[in-house]
Amino acid sequence: MEADFKRYYGHRLGRDENCLSLHYAYEALSLAISDRLTERWKKTYNAYKDQDCRRAYYLSMEFLMGRTLSNAMINLGINDVIDKVLYDLGLDLEELVETGSRCRFG
Repeated sequence: MEADFKRYYGHRLGRDENCLSLHYAYEALSLAISDRLTERWKKTYNAYKDQDCRRAYYLSMEFLMGRTLSNAMINLGINDVIDKVLYDLGLDLEELVETGSRCRFG
């Protein structure tokens, strides 16, 4: 997780130790977690496809985007790992999540 975070922060987002922005740290963390979610999504998709399962689709107007990162970490069971990685890098998980929930997109 630490290597992925550093790779996204340094290479994809073009930041280094001289740019200690919570916004970019949040983005790097989101990208690293997204990688893990994508792998699980592919496995689920292929399992459903192989079993020819029926699907139901639901779109809720109450979907809370600000909590997506926290929910993803809980669902992946990696809260403690991420908390330690970020602590070792001098960052606070709660502060990052709060930063992300304040972001306005669009």
